[in-house]
Amino acid sequence: MTEIFVHRRMRRRIPQSPSPFRRPRAGVRPAAARGGGGRPGPRRPPGTPPGRRRQTASRCTCHWRALWQCGAGHRGARRARPTGRDPMTDAITDQGRKVAAHWSTLAVSYDGAVSALREAGIDPAAARPEDLHAFDMIHMGGLAATDALALQGGIGAGDRVLDVGAGVGGSSRRFADRYGATVTSVELSETLAGTAERLNALVGLSPRMTVINASALSMPVETGAFDVVVMQHVAMQIAEKDRLFGELARALAPGGRLALHEIFSGEGELRWPLAWATDASMSALEPLDAALARLRALGLSPGEFVDESELGQRFHQGIIARWGAAADEGRSLDGLAPEVLAKRVAASRAMEHNLRVGSLRVGRLVAVRAA
Repeated sequence: MTEIFVHRRMRRRIPQSPSPFRRPRAGVRPAAARGGGGRPGPRRPPGTPPGRRRQTASRCTCHWRALWQCGAGHRGARRARPTGRDPMTDAITDQGRKVAAHWSTLAVSYDGAVSALREAGIDPAAARPEDLHAFDMIHMGGLAATDALALQGGIGAGDRVLDVGAGVGGSSRRFADRYGATVTSVELSETLAGTAERLNALVGLSPRMTVINASALSMPVETGAFDVVVMQHVAMQIAEKDRLFGELARALAPGGRLALHEIFSGEGELRWPLAWATDASMSALEPLDAALARLRALGLSPGEFVDESELGQRFHQGIIARWGAAADEGRSLDGLAPEVLAKRVAASRAMEHNLRVGSLRVGRLVAVRAA
């Protein structure tokens, strides 16, 4: 659209090129869209489905919080500021905000990880991915559980893996380093996503990994883009399960595998606090049968459920013994401050009880999408 500039003295009308920084008036379409010439409208990047905006930008604003890759090809750029309503913001529920804030205070930070490496006698500049695994996995079973899920899900070299609710990226780094996958991590908490990106860079895995700060209810990923979608200890924190599992199924390629390591409700009354929730408003547990029915309704074929409730008990018993002693002595351990250790130990006591009496279940399951 041609703008008119009126000179203060000469009162002449001088046509001026449209400014790329000026917003069009409401209700006025660009000239190119009306067929009247002017600059062409933006092209949809190849491979981007209609209705989904690719994360690109006209000007690179590179930043350490490398949550996407800018149009100039630089890693470490902020996401482009969206116009209109942001699906990411719309997808974050009140429950999600509580859960994100909860884990932002309980998970290891980048500085905490560096401190833990030094306490273990490891130079952070020479750290390897496996050096982080003692403290970069929050889920029950830690590294052993991640390896078991990777084997059950058939993760191998060259696989495109989506890790949903990835936390600080411990399992994602394992899939990339040990199994040779190309990994995209989705994490709701900006704090945890930033820590994951910095730890990826610390151990030299950034070229094979991408971190996206987004809700699992509205993931900015292409439909059918992944061979394996992984989720560990996430579903019990999200009430909108139909929407959640619909997104997981959407991301799977034909013949792809959904590898789950999840917590389900059992029988009996729960003891609080849980690892992910201080009260019922932050929790959304469901029984295993309901999850299986949902997977089948989405066209996925679930395989055998491997119950790991006894392993979960032993995991929390170890946490209580190791972290409990450090918390009582007022010292940091595994990159966590004494007050954080005390909170995690209190949750582990309740978790161990719930798993022992059967009010909680934990286990692994792989569901396959039809080819």
